[in-house]
Amino acid sequence: ADHFNLGSLDSSEAEQRMCAQVNLSAANLALHKSHYFGAAKYLSAAFSALNPESMWERDYVLTLKLCNTSALVHVCLGKFESSKLMACEIIANARRFEDKRLAFNT
Repeated sequence: ADHFNLGSLDSSEAEQRMCAQVNLSAANLALHKSHYFGAAKYLSAAFSALNPESMWERDYVLTLKLCNTSALVHVCLGKFESSKLMACEIIANARRFEDKRLAFNT
Protein backbone atom coordinates (compact mmCIF):
# COMPACT_ATOMS: atom_id res chain seq x y z
CA ALA A 1 0.00 0.00 0.00
CA ASP A 2 2.84 2.37 0.78
CA HIS A 3 4.16 2.00 -2.79
CA PHE A 4 0.71 2.89 -4.18
CA ASN A 5 0.59 5.93 -1.93
CA LEU A 6 3.92 7.20 -3.21
CA GLY A 7 2.65 7.17 -6.78
CA SER A 8 0.67 9.84 -8.54
CA LEU A 9 -3.09 9.86 -8.19
CA ASP A 10 -3.41 11.49 -11.62
CA SER A 11 -3.89 7.97 -12.92
CA SER A 12 -6.95 6.29 -14.31
CA GLU A 13 -10.10 5.74 -12.29
CA ALA A 14 -9.39 2.00 -12.23
CA GLU A 15 -5.93 2.59 -10.75
CA GLN A 16 -7.38 4.96 -8.14
CA ARG A 17 -9.94 2.33 -7.19
CA MET A 18 -7.19 -0.30 -6.94
CA CYS A 19 -5.21 2.06 -4.70
CA ALA A 20 -8.24 2.47 -2.43
CA GLN A 21 -8.75 -1.31 -2.27
CA VAL A 22 -5.10 -1.97 -1.44
CA ASN A 23 -5.19 0.67 1.30
CA LEU A 24 -8.38 -0.84 2.73
CA SER A 25 -6.67 -4.24 2.86
CA ALA A 26 -3.64 -2.69 4.59
CA ALA A 27 -5.95 -0.91 7.05
CA ASN A 28 -7.68 -4.19 7.88
CA LEU A 29 -4.32 -5.89 8.48
CA ALA A 30 -3.23 -3.03 10.74
CA LEU A 31 -6.56 -3.13 12.57
CA HIS A 32 -6.24 -6.86 13.24
CA LYS A 33 -2.80 -6.19 14.72
CA SER A 34 -4.23 -3.39 16.92
CA HIS A 35 -2.17 -0.81 15.03
CA TYR A 36 -4.96 1.77 14.93
CA PHE A 37 -2.87 4.76 13.88
CA GLY A 38 -1.52 2.80 10.92
CA ALA A 39 -5.04 1.72 9.99
CA ALA A 40 -6.20 5.34 10.11
CA LYS A 41 -3.32 6.35 7.82
CA TYR A 42 -4.24 3.72 5.23
CA LEU A 43 -7.92 4.62 5.41
CA SER A 44 -7.11 8.26 4.84
CA ALA A 45 -5.09 7.32 1.76
CA ALA A 46 -7.95 5.13 0.53
CA PHE A 47 -10.47 7.95 0.84
CA SER A 48 -8.06 10.33 -0.91
CA ALA A 49 -7.89 7.98 -3.89
CA LEU A 50 -11.66 8.18 -4.46
CA ASN A 51 -13.73 11.10 -5.69
CA PRO A 52 -15.83 12.25 -2.69
CA GLU A 53 -18.52 13.58 -5.01
CA SER A 54 -19.22 10.22 -6.62
CA MET A 55 -17.70 7.50 -4.45
CA TRP A 56 -21.05 6.25 -3.13
CA GLU A 57 -22.50 5.96 -6.64
CA ARG A 58 -19.44 4.58 -8.45
CA ASP A 59 -17.88 2.44 -5.71
CA TYR A 60 -20.73 1.66 -3.33
CA VAL A 61 -19.40 -1.57 -1.80
CA LEU A 62 -15.85 -0.26 -1.45
CA THR A 63 -17.06 3.02 0.06
CA LEU A 64 -19.30 1.20 2.52
CA LYS A 65 -16.40 -1.00 3.63
CA LEU A 66 -14.12 2.03 3.98
CA CYS A 67 -16.68 3.92 6.03
CA ASN A 68 -17.47 0.99 8.32
CA THR A 69 -13.80 0.30 8.91
CA SER A 70 -13.09 3.98 9.47
CA ALA A 71 -15.87 4.28 12.04
CA LEU A 72 -14.45 1.29 13.92
CA VAL A 73 -10.89 2.62 13.83
CA HIS A 74 -12.03 6.00 15.13
CA VAL A 75 -13.74 4.30 18.07
CA CYS A 76 -10.55 2.37 18.81
CA LEU A 77 -8.61 5.64 18.76
CA GLY A 78 -11.13 7.31 21.09
CA LYS A 79 -12.25 9.73 18.37
CA PHE A 80 -15.93 9.31 19.06
CA GLU A 81 -17.11 12.43 17.23
CA SER A 82 -15.30 11.34 14.06
CA SER A 83 -16.81 7.89 14.41
CA LYS A 84 -20.27 9.39 14.83
CA LEU A 85 -19.80 11.54 11.71
CA MET A 86 -18.76 8.47 9.73
CA ALA A 87 -21.78 6.55 11.03
CA CYS A 88 -24.04 9.41 9.93
CA GLU A 89 -22.40 9.29 6.49
CA ILE A 90 -23.19 5.59 6.25
CA ILE A 91 -26.78 6.02 7.40
CA ALA A 92 -27.32 8.86 4.91
CA ASN A 93 -25.89 6.97 1.92
CA ALA A 94 -26.40 3.26 2.50
CA ARG A 95 -29.02 1.71 0.24
CA ARG A 96 -30.30 -1.08 2.46
CA PHE A 97 -30.98 -1.41 6.15
CA GLU A 98 -28.50 -4.28 6.34
CA ASP A 99 -25.81 -1.88 5.12
CA LYS A 100 -26.74 0.65 7.82
CA ARG A 101 -26.81 -1.87 10.66
CA LEU A 102 -23.13 -1.57 11.65
CA ALA A 103 -23.40 2.21 11.73
CA PHE A 104 -26.15 2.04 14.32
CA ASN A 105 -23.79 0.11 16.62
CA THR A 106 -21.00 2.66 16.27
